[in-house]
Amino acid sequence: MTPPTTVKEFVRVRNASSVGQVNEAKLREKLAEDNEMARLKGLLAMPEFRREMWLLLGATHVFDSIFVSSSEIYYRSGQQDVGHWLMQRIAAADPEAYVLMQREAAALTAQDVIPPDTRPDHSGDA
Repeated sequence: MTPPTTVKEFVRVRNASSVGQVNEAKLREKLAEDNEMARLKGLLAMPEFRREMWLLLGATHVFDSIFVSSSEIYYRSGQQDVGHWLMQRIAAADPEAYVLMQREAAALTAQDVIPPDTRPDHSGDA
């Protein structure tokens, strides 16, 4: 048997009519989600991790349009979906982390440390 890969796989109810099993599954699901959020919050406390997350958000086209006049738009759409998912997880784990990431990125951009294509305004101008 392969190990579970998502929170939902940790939670199993064999008999949906059993109130006890359903309640236990809900509790285990909540505990697993809380543990994931606590881990992510701990990671977001590290400046290096926040910078990597910011670069990932930029690479997933979260800050710009995905429009291209070819089928590449579907690929970019998938990338942007991942970026949106990351943003949601960051906001859920630590609502202040995204704002802090923006401030840190602005400071690094002013120093020309962050590549132009990952800047929130995506201007490309140095």
